[in-house]
Amino acid sequence: METKEHKQVPKTTQQKIWNYLRRNRKESRVSDLRMILGVDPDRIRRYMTALQRAGYTREITGEHYFAKRAFALTRYTGVLAPLAKYNEGVVIDRNTGESCSIKRVPVFMKVRFKILELCDRGEEIRIRNLTECGGRTTVKRELQYLVSAGVLKIQKKERGFVYMANRTLLNQLIQKGETDDRDK
Repeated sequence: METKEHKQVPKTTQQKIWNYLRRNRKESRVSDLRMILGVDPDRIRRYMTALQRAGYTREITGEHYFAKRAFALTRYTGVLAPLAKYNEGVVIDRNTGESCSIKRVPVFMKVRFKILELCDRGEEIRIRNLTECGGRTTVKRELQYLVSAGVLKIQKKERGFVYMANRTLLNQLIQKGETDDRDK
């Protein structure tokens, strides 16, 4: 009779949280994690945020307070917990060997990438198409900067304003990773 080899599973905080998420895939409440595992709330917040950014979990409640939030496991790859290396801004999946960046992308870069995406799809560049990147005011501020830099031109249409993009200049800005003067 052949036996299965069992992986040695470390008893780290991340592994404890991962095990709980595996057992309760459809809904894992932060308050339950805290109470059952006895883990510091800040550690839970950091790890859950890392898992969410890496695509392993999604939030299923819209609660303001973190302790009342619940998450669902959306990507299960194995027994070993994904290793979050916060200082390096990466999550490493020890089951598959894949790594995923969890660094935050600034809103102005999200807007620039979204404008390129809209151009590729042949859609109009309007504020309402860009608000998923961040707050309306922040998006407007970035659009004003791009207009002043000559990357975008405003064109008035019957249902409001539409922006026309100079893709070459926009690509140059993205490659340089330049911030606007407000951030300096």
